[in-house]
Order: sequence, then structure tokens, then C-alpha cells
Amino acid sequence: MEPQSVESACNLLAKSGLLTPAQVRPLLQRWRAESRTPDDLVGFRSWLVASGYVTEYQAGLVMRGKVDHFFFGPYKILERVGKGRMAGVYKALHTLGQPVAIKVLPPSRARDPQLLARFQREARLAMKLNHPCLVRSLEVGEIDGLHYIVMEYLDGETAEDVIRRRGQLPPDEAVRIVYLALLGLQHICEQGMIHRDLKPGNLMLVGSTPASTRKAAVKIMDIGLGKALFDEESATSPGGNFELTNEGSLLGTPDYMAPEQARSVQTADIRADIYSLGCTLYHALAGQVPFPETNLVRLLMRHASESPRPLPALNRAVSEGLQLVVASMMAKDPARRYPTPKQAAQALQPFLVARAKG
Repeated sequence: MEPQSVESACNLLAKSGLLTPAQVRPLLQRWRAESRTPDDLVGFRSWLVASGYVTEYQAGLVMRGKVDHFFFGPYKILERVGKGRMAGVYKALHTLGQPVAIKVLPPSRARDPQLLARFQREARLAMKLNHPCLVRSLEVGEIDGLHYIVMEYLDGETAEDVIRRRGQLPPDEAVRIVYLALLGLQHICEQGMIHRDLKPGNLMLVGSTPASTRKAAVKIMDIGLGKALFDEESATSPGGNFELTNEGSLLGTPDYMAPEQARSVQTADIRADIYSLGCTLYHALAGQVPFPETNLVRLLMRHASESPRPLPALNRAVSEGLQLVVASMMAKDPARRYPTPKQAAQALQPFLVARAKG
């Protein structure tokens, strides 16, 4: 039941475990001493967050009368960080103080033996990955029937966020982002894995500034454990009911998808990921995706049959040499692309020189 007074809200805080009764009493006294309107629930909620007692996410649930699911094993849930339908992703704090990200497998997915087996297999593989350009997986397990994976929490913005805010990026910045992503992808390749959904939104930049990404760390996210397993229609707390959207036949994001992956995700290999990073580099340099298209069928057909507009025509700072490398990464025939991420990264190395001048 939703609290009807500040005092009842404090009782809910104590029941939730977010604060102890011993902490709630002086909190309430402080609020009454500082507030001109001590019975203002809306003001009390804002004050709780501003004073650091709870997060906005926690306060929102308590004010809706929710007192469960704030804790997940040794982790305290701080906020939901998944966007859109990706609702099962949370920022949490370990009892030892380490911030982490937790992905919770929706119970409706766990009931499918094949999906559960895939989650367990890919989670174990993700635990083996150890590279500075990949988000680290720290723990995988099950609590009260909920399967989860714990990862390092990344405080930054995605390449998608940067491109949306700044438009075209200078070539040395764009190249550096994709170059580092290719180094991480090479490690994925060496472990016998494929990402299948590389795009600007899955490249986290940690340490960038509003004006530059030149000193940012680049981390590939959602390695094998992305949309296909966690895509959800509604957001709930861990332990709630997870409702899933109907999944289409595509695995990946069409704006960055290799033609062969659109035809058969099972037969696509690491070269499809190289194609996706080629599209990502194109987007960063051009300020737009290779094929701006709203119709899905036409979009897939264009990826399979058309060449995008030459980059120098959209961004004068792009050299013909860089245009050739991007074109090779985005070749329609996988056999004409760089065979490994390492070789694609080597091809981009000469275009990192400008970094020293920035």
C-alpha cells in the first residue's frame, strides 16, 4: 500500500531493509527540523534522494508501497540501468562496496530449456574473457530461481550517445574507438565466440569528455548475452514478473548487420562482426548510418546489394585511404573482408597517427 504520510513512508523504508529502524528515527527528526512542510510526501521523497539516504529508483518503489526485491544475494539494487525493453539490467552495490551491473534472466526465458542452456553456456564463456576492451564478467549464478550474471559497472556513455550529441567525429577519434573495439573483438574471436550485435550502442566509452573521446577507454558490452536473452516489454524489479516481447527472426541490429547474418545467423562468423564495426566506423565518420532507411526489408536489401555513399563526400576530413579500409570492412562478400579483427585493426593503425596531435 502506498504511504499516506511521511511517517508511514519511513515505516516502509525500515521494512524494505534500505534503512534500519535506528537510522529511520533520526532521519525523521532531521526532516521535521529542516522542512517547512513536514507532511509533504513529494518533498520528503526528493529530500531523501538529495540527502543520499536512497536512490531515485529506490524512492520511487517505496513511494509505491514496494518493500521487497531491493536486495539480490550480497548485492543492494541501486537503480535500473537497462533502457527500452532491456529491463533486467541493474546497477547494484556489493556488501564490500563494489559497484556492479547485474543482468537477470527473465523467468519466462529460464523456463525454456534451450534458452537457459544457452544463457549458462555463454555466461561461462563470458567469464573466461579477460581483455581491457571488454566489459568483465565477475560472477554467474542463481538466487531463488533467478539466473543472473554480474559484470563490472561502467560509468560512461556509449559511442551512440557521443555520435547523437556531436554528429560526425574527427577521423582520429572515430578510428580510435573502432580500433580498440577490434582489439577486444580479436580476444572474443580467440575464445571461439562471436558477438553478433556490434553497434555504437554496445561500445561504452569510459573517461570521455563532452568535447573528446581521445583518452576514453573503450569497452564492448553485451557479449553473447544481449537482446536475444534479455529483451523485455516491461520493467520490473528482480523477482518481479518479466514479460517478453515477441522476438523476430533477426539476431542483431539491422543498421549494422552483415548481409550473411541477415540470411542465416547460424552460419555467420567473426567477419560479420567486422562488418558491423565497419558500419559503426562509417556512422561515426558520416554522422549517419550507412543506409538511412526506415523499411526493414529495403534496409536489408541495401546492405546486401548497395554501397553506401563514399565517406569523403560526407566528411571532407576522411581520406581516400581510410575510405578504402572502411569499404573493405563492409565488403558484401565475407571473403573480401579482413579475415580477423586483428588484421582490420592493423589496417586502421596508420590513421591513429593524428591522435598524437590531439
